[in-house]
Amino acid sequence: MARDLGVMSTLLFRFNKHTLRPSAVPFVSLLAFSLFFSSTAHAVTVGPAYNPSVEPLPTEKKKLPDPLDLIPITAVVPILDVGFSPSDPKLEQRGIWPELRKTEAIRSAIKLKDALIGINQFESVQVVPDTSASSDFYLVGIIKESTGEILRIQYMFIDAT
Repeated sequence: MARDLGVMSTLLFRFNKHTLRPSAVPFVSLLAFSLFFSSTAHAVTVGPAYNPSVEPLPTEKKKLPDPLDLIPITAVVPILDVGFSPSDPKLEQRGIWPELRKTEAIRSAIKLKDALIGINQFESVQVVPDTSASSDFYLVGIIKESTGEILRIQYMFIDAT
């Protein structure tokens, strides 16, 4: 520990050589050392605790359908349109939270991407911010209604032509 403290004080002195006198370096490094270890000793664990007696759930791999004999094609899912203008003054009256709707738009795009991957007919499927990405197909959507229980999405599958 004394060796580590000496290394720490040397590094601290090199880092702060213009602001600290060499006689103050051991005291400052000892203080930093004690603060670091005293703060981690009182840490609170967050999240689920590991319990070795509980076995994890079995993960089953779904067998993907066989791909058709086509040329390799790509698909892009742009983040969905939220379905309102951010400058609309009546959002609060209509019960729309813009941050929540944006999160739903991103999550729904990821779920649609997972569904396209699940049919195993595309070489690649990506979620992108907008339609400026180059691809063979686009799955473009708009959120029509979202109540927390009901999510209605209108979408179109468009080819690049």
